Amino acid sequence: MPKKYHGSKSITPKKSYDSAKPSGSIVDGDCSDGGAHRELDAGHYQYTIRNKLGDYKILGHLGDGTFGRTLKCQSMKNQGYYAVKIIRAVPRYNSSAKIEIKILNDVRNKGGHEHNLVLLHENFTHWESHDEHTCMVFETLGKSLYEFIKGNKYYGFGLKQIQSIAKQSLQGV
Repeated sequence: MPKKYHGSKSITPKKSYDSAKPSGSIVDGDCSDGGAHRELDAGHYQYTIRNKLGDYKILGHLGDGTFGRTLKCQSMKNQGYYAVKIIRAVPRYNSSAKIEIKILNDVRNKGGHEHNLVLLHENFTHWESHDEHTCMVFETLGKSLYEFIKGNKYYGFGLKQIQSIAKQSLQGV
């Protein structure tokens, strides 16, 4: 059963939920990528800005990866902003995501918030037609290391940046 987390306290809901089906169509012109329509790539969740995804309203696109896509969303419960990672509709990816959720729950339960580790806010399953998408809700953070390097025209990091990244990584471990 998926667990829901709010703030720094964890609670277990009485039941898990599957989100209602939004239209699952292609991105409209309000997307942060300038409205470029994406090809229908295998298993990626196809979204429309302002549609509902579980208890969240989709606001924009944050990024795509091998296992899924991340959207900027607003909670309809507390009006907070979150990054929702939506796993592609590929059975082995959804199985791996469930293992990731267990690990993230352990991190939270062992005080991960005290060590600057990303915290899973909640998780849920979204069904679209016959496709299962595991969804993980996180606090919104800054750029990934890749996005930082890309924005820096693929130049490497300076010594001070490497020291800062190494320090934060070691503190997390």
